[in-house]
Amino acid sequence: TAALAVVLVLCLPATASDARLLKAYPLEVRISFDAALFHWLESLTGATMGKTVPGHRQEYTRLFGRFDGTDRARLEDFARVRVAHAQGPAAPQGFRGMNAMRERLFDGDEPDPMAALAKELSAEDMTALRRSLAWFAPKYTRIWRDGEVPRAFLRAAREDPALGRLESLLVRLARFYGVPPDGPPRPRLLLVPVPDGWGTHAYALRRTLLLEIRKGDRLVDQAAVIVHENAHFLFSRIPAARAIEEQVRALPGVQQVAWTYGAPPDKGSFSFGEWVPD
Repeated sequence: TAALAVVLVLCLPATASDARLLKAYPLEVRISFDAALFHWLESLTGATMGKTVPGHRQEYTRLFGRFDGTDRARLEDFARVRVAHAQGPAAPQGFRGMNAMRERLFDGDEPDPMAALAKELSAEDMTALRRSLAWFAPKYTRIWRDGEVPRAFLRAAREDPALGRLESLLVRLARFYGVPPDGPPRPRLLLVPVPDGWGTHAYALRRTLLLEIRKGDRLVDQAAVIVHENAHFLFSRIPAARAIEEQVRALPGVQQVAWTYGAPPDKGSFSFGEWVPD
């Protein structure tokens, strides 16, 4: 059903699927096929600089073998649309940047985030993006397996005796940054699976904190990462920090530096050719 749904829309609704892991520090957890699929395609195309990109690519080759012409075309479409959206004009640095599409799809609570994204893309690019997601969704179901890896991690974390200590640490961290631990916006972990043997990758995206989870991971394996990404989130809640960030973004030369963390403006694709089996 997830594979069929993505044919029509990438939908990340804020429903009962968002679980509350902590109380005093109200950390939510989201487990979403659509978000994991998008992250997977970002890894395959190189749109993310995660250290686990080789792991995702090797897993693909092992499970599905060589790309045919349609596979290649859909990956190229995905990469091209990612760059086209990132290059769109936006203040203050003059372009949206690579995080903009992730923020649209991961960080909001809209029932249909693709509808908002459609306003920022041409009809042709929107069709190409939907087509790419729909094409790879059936393959990703073999990896996703009804979210068994992140769901197993969440079940184990809820029963872990160290969960209370993690919550106390996050409350102390919030107070260190001078922000209320239970104030809005509330942080949300977005859990996605990753092949074993390559470590994990994580990043903070406004209030959404994406974490890659390996099979068999326990709270002790991810506690340091959870604290690290929440430190990014809490820092962003400091009004003075947000003001400084906006000033830095507007400085001359920041545009070029920012593009080193995505795709350069003169490229229409990402460098996934080296690993693609002919």
